[in-house]
Amino acid sequence: MKVPEPARYAIHKLLVASNRDARFAAKAEKDRLQAFQLLSLLEQDRPGDILLAAEAALERGPDWRRRLREQAERMVGPVQELEDMLR
Repeated sequence: MKVPEPARYAIHKLLVASNRDARFAAKAEKDRLQAFQLLSLLEQDRPGDILLAAEAALERGPDWRRRLREQAERMVGPVQELEDMLR
């Protein structure tokens, strides 16, 4: 079994949240909360992992950048590494 890297998984959760329509707003909020919790832990212990995961996601193009920015803005509280990457 292959386990994703935590930072990449958190980015993935933000992208999943961006794909949910209004009927699943509670699930989207849960996705954002899980991403925030994971990114908050990584920000303390492994901030470089966030940077690498964000760079990989941003290489996917402007649509991914827009979707990630939108979700990061909706998260509860700041995750500085990700916010810096999305500016």
